[in-house]
Amino acid sequence: MPDACQNQKNFPKHYDGTFQEYVTAPWTSLMPLDPINLDSALKALRESNIRKNDVVLIWGIGGGIGHLAGMMARKIFGASVIGVDHADKILELEASTRHQLCDNFVAASKILGNNDGFAAQVYKTCIGLRGGRFEPKQPDVIIVAASSEEPYRWINLVRDGGIVACLIVLSSTATLSVQIAEFVERQICIKGVMMGGAAESYQVMQ
Repeated sequence: MPDACQNQKNFPKHYDGTFQEYVTAPWTSLMPLDPINLDSALKALRESNIRKNDVVLIWGIGGGIGHLAGMMARKIFGASVIGVDHADKILELEASTRHQLCDNFVAASKILGNNDGFAAQVYKTCIGLRGGRFEPKQPDVIIVAASSEEPYRWINLVRDGGIVACLIVLSSTATLSVQIAEFVERQICIKGVMMGGAAESYQVMQ
């Protein structure tokens, strides 16, 4: 006894024009995409002036925005990516998927209480991604795409002259404390990145 309707049409299998720029599709086969996840990730990478072979540290690599930022930083901008997130979140992903998100992963859950330990892991990973060169041992860019205040304690890990891009607004009462003299002397730039536009969303999907 057949278990499928012979007259059923599935998109895009039964509709011509899949590889065209435009195609008419039944609304029942479509679903809206969250534009924040799409354009925020691309805008953060562009605003950070990422160049090929830069080392980018992404907080929240397993999240909706972070995973897109990781994939695009590697595949489009040619950067090396250090992903930071809770270990259990990353272990849920297949090994092949984790490799698409970042070059190296540093588990956040086990090192948050150990400042020296976390910094040492980041420095060691940066050195490895730069082929053993010890300078600079910090990432060129830090992108904060995590929904907690913890990442903001680590923004000073960026290299001198580096950029920190903050994508997620935690709450109206969340604060960021920095030593102004240090950031001026080290020429560190902190940027807040909000949504991009429809054009950037389409570019991400392409």
